[in-house]
Amino acid sequence: MTSFEKSVEKWGTALKKSTDFDSWGQLVEASKEYIRLAKLLRMSAVSTDCADDNKKRVLLKIATCLETRSKNLNSGNSSEDIKLEDLKKLIPVLQSLTSVSVKDVPVAVTAKVEKQKQIRSASNTPSSDNEDDIFQNTESYAAAVDLCKQQNTPVATERVENYLMFGVDVHIQVPLEILSKGSAIFFELFHYKHKRRSTSSKCFSFMELDELKPGPCVIELYRKPTDFRKKKLNLLTSKPLYLHLVLTITKQL
Repeated sequence: MTSFEKSVEKWGTALKKSTDFDSWGQLVEASKEYIRLAKLLRMSAVSTDCADDNKKRVLLKIATCLETRSKNLNSGNSSEDIKLEDLKKLIPVLQSLTSVSVKDVPVAVTAKVEKQKQIRSASNTPSSDNEDDIFQNTESYAAAVDLCKQQNTPVATERVENYLMFGVDVHIQVPLEILSKGSAIFFELFHYKHKRRSTSSKCFSFMELDELKPGPCVIELYRKPTDFRKKKLNLLTSKPLYLHLVLTITKQL
């Protein structure tokens, strides 16, 4: 038995354990197990243990479903998210990864998380334009949103004229070749409101896959709320304010 086959066996057991917790009403335990398993699946999808692109796609789909279910349990909203019955359908799919004929995640299940766009990039260094009527402080941070997990940068390190400077790299550990058509990379800018003592979204931006090219780039800022469907887009301001990035795309030999 290969290391990958052993892993699949352990994942199947873990998924059964997670759904058992879920069905018994132990939602906290179920949520933690879903997240733990999702991380393992994503790590395997980008490792050398799984060389089959089809299996990688299946692993990422299952991980997405697990994370969505975990988020659903934590929010208490089940109107449009993954249900327990959906996750039980994933057990035979996961087990099929060791067979010649690999099953795919049911379309009825993946359709429920289709609205959550896959947000990926190889590496980027963000900075953002800024004016007094746009942001009143440097306690802001940019967020690169993943299909399952949001990655937050530290707060802006400094403000230079109309710019908020972040100076950090955000690495997305998923090959671009795996991303499906229509995927995009979204960036959200959050700022802290002292009077309300709360963090709020200010604006967002995104990049299509065909825009991912090495080097510096400038992309437009749109008004909140973030629209992952890219249907209702309104510029943040008529002033020349943009998100500045430097992209680095690496290839594994």
